[in-house]
Amino acid sequence: MEFSTFFMFVSHIPVMTYITLGKDRDRSMLFPDYYFFAERRLVSHTIETKYVKDLEYCELFCYMNDNCVSANFKKDPETGGMSLICELNNATHLEYDSDLTTDAVFYYRGSKNACAKNSLCQNDAACQSGFTIKGYRYLCPPGLEGKYCEKHIDECQANTHDCHLNATCNNTNGSFMCTCSFGFNGDGRNCTAHPCYHCTNLDDFDRKSSYKGKNPAKCDDKLKGWYRFVRDAGKQMPTTCVKERRCCTDRQGWLDGEHPTVEN
Repeated sequence: MEFSTFFMFVSHIPVMTYITLGKDRDRSMLFPDYYFFAERRLVSHTIETKYVKDLEYCELFCYMNDNCVSANFKKDPETGGMSLICELNNATHLEYDSDLTTDAVFYYRGSKNACAKNSLCQNDAACQSGFTIKGYRYLCPPGLEGKYCEKHIDECQANTHDCHLNATCNNTNGSFMCTCSFGFNGDGRNCTAHPCYHCTNLDDFDRKSSYKGKNPAKCDDKLKGWYRFVRDAGKQMPTTCVKERRCCTDRQGWLDGEHPTVEN
């Protein structure tokens, strides 16, 4: 990613602004000198750790991490102090004064955090400082929208869900649920026809096991799937050997065993 760095000084307060070449990436961060504390470290808010050459690189990495608003610095004794351990934090000492601890080997550098006073975001939305003309922006969790992420998106009504064609979509807070329609099995995103509800009826009178007529013999080599004997064909497939030349065919088939119960 390409970026340019600009240093400005306003009323003797150092302002560091980084501008990257990319859509919606412009961010301004202010690191006042009165937010710099020696022998201090902000704990319990570190989101990323970097090894850098100097303080300015640490501030740059803080800028590049959209959730960073302060940083801790420590010289690495294993490299003879040639590199700096940079801890990026998602909070500042102004919001968590009790977390700014005394630590002789650390330095702390805070920035102006616009999110500290703009906590109107709802539903666990993330506030990121330094963006837009307001100085902050909200990132809504999936399924939410609105100025403060207060509105739940109805994916079912908007038809942005991924439910199966044979499933119904039910809107929930921040998400949705898919349920297979009656007669289909699956998780709602993949639904297959249940054989008890989706089958081909065999209802011809000459399909009945007792039929012995002169109709041309049927050849069932093209039958595929699930079938049910109904009406004139009888109630179910026979479970005993059928005599030859019955059911309008030369060689009959039957179920070897008992029919399952409804519970099975």
